[in-house]
Amino acid sequence: MLYFIENDRYDISGRDQVHIEGLLYRFDLNKGVIETLTDYPVSLPVVSNGEIFYTDYATASDPEPPTGIYRVNEDGTFERLYDGVKYIEYSEYRLKYDWSGEEKVYFSQGDKGLLLDDIHPYWDCIVGDYYYYRSQVNNTLNRLSVLTGELITLEPENEENGFFCMDYTVFNDIIYLIGDRSELLKYNYETGDYTEIDCKYAFRYIYADEKNIYGVGCEREENSINHTFHFIKLTIDGETAEGEILA
Repeated sequence: MLYFIENDRYDISGRDQVHIEGLLYRFDLNKGVIETLTDYPVSLPVVSNGEIFYTDYATASDPEPPTGIYRVNEDGTFERLYDGVKYIEYSEYRLKYDWSGEEKVYFSQGDKGLLLDDIHPYWDCIVGDYYYYRSQVNNTLNRLSVLTGELITLEPENEENGFFCMDYTVFNDIIYLIGDRSELLKYNYETGDYTEIDCKYAFRYIYADEKNIYGVGCEREENSINHTFHFIKLTIDGETAEGEILA
C-alpha cells in the first residue's frame, strides 16, 4: 500500500516545505485501486504497525492550538493524542516532539525516556539503532546512535556551497541523497565521499523499506518543461540504478 497526501497547490520544485497539507489517500500497488481515507487535510502522515498518525498545524484562528498529533481511526475519524509537531515509530523505539511552549524531543524505548537537547530536527527517520535527522539550524544531515549517543554530522560537499540535500533515505546502512540537480547520490560517511548513481530518473523524494528503495521522480528529458512524476521502485547495482514505475 502506498499512502500519500494530495495538494494541487504544492510546487514540487520547491524545497523543504514540511507543512504541506492535503487529503490522505491509500493506493493498492497490486490492484491499482485508490481509496480516500480522510475528508479533511492532514500533514506529515506516518504509517506504522497498521496505524496512521498525522500532524495538525495550528493557526491563529484554530480553536485548539497548539499544533497536535492525531491518530486516524478505521472509520476515518481522528483522535488527538498530544500537543506536538511530529511522531515517529520504529520497532521498539518511539520519537515524540513535545511542544508546550518550547521544543522538546524525546526518545523512548519501553518505559525508558531520553530528552534530546538542542538538536532541532526535521526530515528524520529511525533505521536500526540509529536516528537520522536534518538540522533546522544549519541543514546538516546527522546520525545519532540511540545506544551510545555518538553523533556523526555529514561534512559539506565543499566549503563554498555547503551541504545540500533535497531528500535522503538509508538502505542497508548506506545513505542515499538527492542532490541539487535532482540526482541520486550515495554517501560514505566514513570517507566523506559522494558517488553519483547513474539513473535515467530525476528525483524529488526518496524512501526505503526493508527490501527496496523507492522514489518520486520523472525521466530526465532535455528541454522538457512539463514532467510527469511517478512512484518508482529502484534496483541499485553498484553505481547504476534501474527504475520500475509502480504508480
